[in-house]
Amino acid sequence: MKEEKRQRYDNVPYGDVMELLNELTFPPDHPYGHTTIGSMEDLDAATLEDVHAFFRRHYLPNNAVLSIVGDVDSDDAFQRANAYFGQLAGGAQPTKPEAGPLDPLSDNPRIATSGKVPADAVYLTWRIPARGGRDFDALDLGFSILGHGQTSRLHKQLIRRTEHAESTGASTMGLIGGNSFGFGYARARDGVGPEQLEDEIVELIDQLLTDGPAEDELRRAKAQFERHWLHELARVDSRADVLGEYATLHGDPTLINSRIAEITAIDRDDVQTAMQKWCRPDQRATLIYRQEG
Repeated sequence: MKEEKRQRYDNVPYGDVMELLNELTFPPDHPYGHTTIGSMEDLDAATLEDVHAFFRRHYLPNNAVLSIVGDVDSDDAFQRANAYFGQLAGGAQPTKPEAGPLDPLSDNPRIATSGKVPADAVYLTWRIPARGGRDFDALDLGFSILGHGQTSRLHKQLIRRTEHAESTGASTMGLIGGNSFGFGYARARDGVGPEQLEDEIVELIDQLLTDGPAEDELRRAKAQFERHWLHELARVDSRADVLGEYATLHGDPTLINSRIAEITAIDRDDVQTAMQKWCRPDQRATLIYRQEG
């Protein structure tokens, strides 16, 4: 686990960004207040018995989802699953940590850090509703309009028009326990400060909140979602993942069949209203990431 943390978080440029955004977006005692992998101090403190106890508590057949996809006969597949796994003993269902909905962020918390990175950068994060509702879907489309791809507002303004940024993006992190979060970022070109990029991103957010998305922007965002969704369902391995995801997080794998219709039903007013409620500039947290030295 420590080597995985080094490879994925500690020894890659901007590898600690998600850890820092979690800390900015959620209270320290919240289940999402830290990354799943934890800190090196956590890993150093873990004993072999801690690992065994965690496995015995959570890795139970009555706490698992088995997805079977592909060109199979269902009766034969279920018989084989029972032959391989039916003898495994269940146990007490582990309790889930309580994580009720939190209000949007306030007081504009901000932190600064530095590292061996190719460019100064700024990251803005917002606390938004948990996945699984209309507001989250509307916000997901809003963040796509803001920062997904070369037709997004961030790319067109900061990379193509002003040439102040070398890369930009915006996305949501859909979580199930009370809240999710959405974030946007820009990495600066030489001679441009991250605070200047922050001001320009905030201006674009203000425009989106004031005017709402254009119809063509919303159509593109929906088309991007549909293309990605159908691509995931077309592959056997990713289809199994999606089925397991919806069975685990939402208790109903058949919900995947209604996702495109749910996204298609979102209109301009839905996006604008959700953004105005959850993603005002005064509801953000800011991470400034500078090059060392």
